[in-house]
Amino acid sequence: MNHKTDEYWGTLLLEMAHDAREDGDHRTAELLTGAAMQYFNEADRLATRWRKLEALLDGHDTDRPPGAKGHRRAA
Repeated sequence: MNHKTDEYWGTLLLEMAHDAREDGDHRTAELLTGAAMQYFNEADRLATRWRKLEALLDGHDTDRPPGAKGHRRAA
């Protein structure tokens, strides 16, 4: 397999992981993400960006302005 083919399959798996996460199936999303990472080199920027995006999505709070830190207190 060449790099372009690896990139295609890795990207496809990452898209499937994203769909699973949106459906609330975090375990499947985790498994798909792990499988996708096998198609990318350790230094591949896409893999690094995907991990950062997932971390942001996991901690996403729509009521907080971007850049705000800490947890909100219940009223």
